[in-house]
Amino acid sequence: MSASGQAGCYNEAAVQKSTATLFCRRLSRLMALTPDDVRNVGSLARLALTEDETERLTHQLNDLLDQFARLQELDTDDVPPTSHAVPVAAMLREDIVRPSLPREAVIAMGPQVDEELGGFIVPQVLGE
Repeated sequence: MSASGQAGCYNEAAVQKSTATLFCRRLSRLMALTPDDVRNVGSLARLALTEDETERLTHQLNDLLDQFARLQELDTDDVPPTSHAVPVAAMLREDIVRPSLPREAVIAMGPQVDEELGGFIVPQVLGE
């Protein structure tokens, strides 16, 4: 039934979905990346992009964003959330205690050793 109380001649859910689809497509076009956006992201990634690369990437990224907008059109209400497309079993081995090298033998292999602490001396990597 429509708001006026008359039987509708259309599928209301389909109209809502169609409206959402049009909105997503229009939104993706409104939010299209510009060459300046691509140059900025390239700069953040420390990439030296030529003008040809910038133009090509702008087009390719906008095509990709359009595809994502099309994916938003899919009805996924009955699809359960998953972390993998196919079932995956953990491929881990059992933890088995095995003999290892004696600590003294390992310390003796180090280039510089602190005898008091019983460890390796390494160059400082963090500021003072």
